[in-house]
Amino acid sequence: GGRPVLVPLALVLVNIAAVGVLAWVGGRLAISSGVRAAWGFVLPGFIGVAFSFTRDLSEVVAAAAVFAAIDLVRRERITAAGLCLILAVLSREQSVLVVGALATGVVLSRRRQSGERHHGGRWDGLGPAATLALIPAVAFVAWQAMAARQVGGWPALVSSGRHTSAPSSPLPVLVWQWARDMATGRWVTFAFVAFVIVVATVATAVASGGLGRAWRDHPGEVLVGAVALVTFVVFYGRTTDPSYFRQAYELSGTSWLIAWQGRPSVAHRALWIVVPLTCVAVAARTLVV
Repeated sequence: GGRPVLVPLALVLVNIAAVGVLAWVGGRLAISSGVRAAWGFVLPGFIGVAFSFTRDLSEVVAAAAVFAAIDLVRRERITAAGLCLILAVLSREQSVLVVGALATGVVLSRRRQSGERHHGGRWDGLGPAATLALIPAVAFVAWQAMAARQVGGWPALVSSGRHTSAPSSPLPVLVWQWARDMATGRWVTFAFVAFVIVVATVATAVASGGLGRAWRDHPGEVLVGAVALVTFVVFYGRTTDPSYFRQAYELSGTSWLIAWQGRPSVAHRALWIVVPLTCVAVAARTLVV
């Protein structure tokens, strides 16, 4: 409203609202996956949300929009999902990858459903997929063009080299460095804890046996997780700052969605690892860093 003094307060309030939306959407996704709504708290409970929240960054809003879109795709509300993805791509440019993954998932899901009704699958999902992709794509391009008029270049192109690149060091070497930092009391670089949380969450998805069912019923979600995993391996291999793990919310969230499709006992056991480590990391973040 033309009052810059209100911006700091607005950033906090928007992120608080986004955490609430993410928890609510998580509950809806949990119920539609056949588990209790309380499981939905694992989405806003991801350690990266705490990092993003304390720095007034955009990942919480992007996460709320992404998982709201996933929920709407499950409910066949494609246009509404596309509108949610507008917020996702405007909050965080990398969310365009989510748009592509979900659109591809819609095509695969509709073709599989068509194949069950008819002899041989039909490409019935191309129209809904185009709707899902074009709505955020048009908004994203329009916003980038408007921003380019002000800053002299498209923000997505100007900043791309800062956010994606090949790892400068092999990931196993960095993990060993993170572990040594922890052992020597350098809590300021407790990336090792964040790394273990992410690995435990992904391992839970694999061990649950829910991957096959998730691919059959919700292929777009599996594709979002696959894209997030590739991004994690490529990007996170070059940082020692644990706050950068905040951007792994898509990987964490889709891992839980897959785990809910499998054996509940595996997911329950994973909580005994993820929850204590998350508490340790958040406490270290709050009291030490």
